[in-house]
Amino acid sequence: MHCQRQSDGSVLLRHINAFEYNTFWELQSLADPADHLDAKNRLYPPPYLKSEASEETRNDWDEFVRTELELQLGASMTNVLADLDKAIHETTGETTEDEDGEDDDEAEEESKAPPTRWTFTIPAEHVEDWFRTMNAARLVMSQRYESHRTDFNYVVAAVNSGSTSRLVQYELLTSLCDWWLQALMR
Repeated sequence: MHCQRQSDGSVLLRHINAFEYNTFWELQSLADPADHLDAKNRLYPPPYLKSEASEETRNDWDEFVRTELELQLGASMTNVLADLDKAIHETTGETTEDEDGEDDDEAEEESKAPPTRWTFTIPAEHVEDWFRTMNAARLVMSQRYESHRTDFNYVVAAVNSGSTSRLVQYELLTSLCDWWLQALMR
């Protein structure tokens, strides 16, 4: 994937592969802490210690602040999905020729289409929505799947069980959030 900041503040995303594209479509579910209390507390941490806060303070936080943060994330997700709806397929230009440049009859018979890639522009007014949604997904995944772990035994166990997709999605979102901060939010 190639990310490029445009002069008008928008972001052009090009050469998005199927895994990245599908990860973007999963952002809504990846960023939803649902009934996972640790993920919810990581996403919306109260600014107080529970032992030091009155019941009124805790209720006000839940009723007003957390609710507003949840609505804000929901609105951001809506904008992200609307932007994804505008993604278009790219033409990759890949061929089914042999390395020697000759057409392969067998390849023609089994003709495989080139990999599908997508491109789209994130409007300047949605750039923060994308960051908010990707970061929320990253935080929830860290709590729900321990995707932040990089210790050898954990990664080997994930590889051996065939469950590396959440680790790769987490790394993708972490890298994108880092780029977003470096290139867009200074």
